[in-house]
Amino acid sequence: MKIIEAILICSFVILCLSIISEGINHNLEKELDRQQELNKQILGLLQNEKGKTDVLYKIIFHIRDELSLLKLKDCPKEEFKNIPFEIIDWIDLLNKIHSSDGENDGIHK
Repeated sequence: MKIIEAILICSFVILCLSIISEGINHNLEKELDRQQELNKQILGLLQNEKGKTDVLYKIIFHIRDELSLLKLKDCPKEEFKNIPFEIIDWIDLLNKIHSSDGENDGIHK
């Protein structure tokens, strides 16, 4: 009789431990899914900021190239007049990129 009671108690303890273990595993899987989703969102934000930074550098280098034309003695007068307007357009483009708040509107492509 004592052997049967011991087997029943061991079986009950093993059953309880397996239920607890399954609950813990289920919670860990849910937490892992949440962390993976957050990682995807962070990666998306990082890529968006990288795109904005790339555009900023391209515009800055383009402005530098355009302004270097001013150093040339044979800079065409029409080009000389257009450079300030082009710079204003680039600054407006930077403002659009900055105000897009992470939306991929195709500006930086």
